[in-house]
Amino acid sequence: MAIYGSLHVGMFFREHVVTDDQGFSYRGTHHRWSDVEDVKVEEAAAFPLKPLPRVARCFVRVKSGAVVEFSAKSLQKRGAAISAGYATAFDELAAIFRAKSRHNKLLQPIMREDARSG
Repeated sequence: MAIYGSLHVGMFFREHVVTDDQGFSYRGTHHRWSDVEDVKVEEAAAFPLKPLPRVARCFVRVKSGAVVEFSAKSLQKRGAAISAGYATAFDELAAIFRAKSRHNKLLQPIMREDARSG
């Protein structure tokens, strides 16, 4: 079982996604891996202004129509060493969802049109 979340006030860990062999839990609801229908990873501006840094976000659509969303901005894996910079926990969790998706398709990160031109 792996627990992904973020630190608040630098010391309180808040769970976002909990994974296990049967599925995952998000906001108190448990979903089976077979419920994962689509996984999209895209980059978006952290703020509306263009020159500011971009942050990766992952959207997971499940059978019920719910969308699980998490960001690379602050995602950490419980028990892993804290490090500054890009969150490797994000890559790990996005890869788990891609591998477990019903269609198991290889998805490339999707960048918005304005990101490609700038």
